[in-house]
Amino acid sequence: MKDRDGKKIEPITKEQIDKLLKTNGIELKHDNGYDCVYVANMARADYWGSSIADEQHLALFVGDFIDDEDAYRAALHTIFRRPDRVGNKCSVGRCPVTESNPERGSTDRM
Repeated sequence: MKDRDGKKIEPITKEQIDKLLKTNGIELKHDNGYDCVYVANMARADYWGSSIADEQHLALFVGDFIDDEDAYRAALHTIFRRPDRVGNKCSVGRCPVTESNPERGSTDRM
């Protein structure tokens, strides 16, 4: 796993994120097993040292993301599954955004 500058970083484990959340008093209501691990690692790779300054804010971000009350429950898997479609918010497979607007990207990239 690499951070936003391309430097290698070690992924957070389930045990580490569980401890981090507990230490910061965050109890997840909508976590589906390892979703919090995925979100924590995504946040460390993309936002650490910028909008997430420390472990407390990482824990808060994970809690906010996982337990967002008005979020589509599968949002985590539809937004972040395909790196070439992150900005398009399309899940794996056909992408209506790029199919209706080819300038936004190809639908056949893997």
